[in-house]
Amino acid sequence: MVKAYLLSALLVSAVAMAQCTNEACDVMNSIYSECKYGNSVVEDFKTCLCTEEFLEDYKRCLGGYVCPYPATICITLYCPGTFNGGFDAPAFCSGSLSLTSAAATATDA
Repeated sequence: MVKAYLLSALLVSAVAMAQCTNEACDVMNSIYSECKYGNSVVEDFKTCLCTEEFLEDYKRCLGGYVCPYPATICITLYCPGTFNGGFDAPAFCSGSLSLTSAAATATDA
């Protein structure tokens, strides 16, 4: 009986994850698109992208938290997403990823 319940719970969780929407990912990818298409110089792109809001939403998105920054109270739902830029944004923002590498990736994405 317990095994059947656990299996049912796992199936429901898998279905919920497949259908989930992560608003933190939506906000993060929207910021990325605005910066990518609105700035032609890498430094302007970095200044635009590397904000507290973007970096927090990046962390929340990849970590599966669905509420965008600055929300502090959020439902517990694991819904990981992806970053459309395809590069390590925190490394780019901290300077440990070269501007040309991230810019080339951002241009290709």
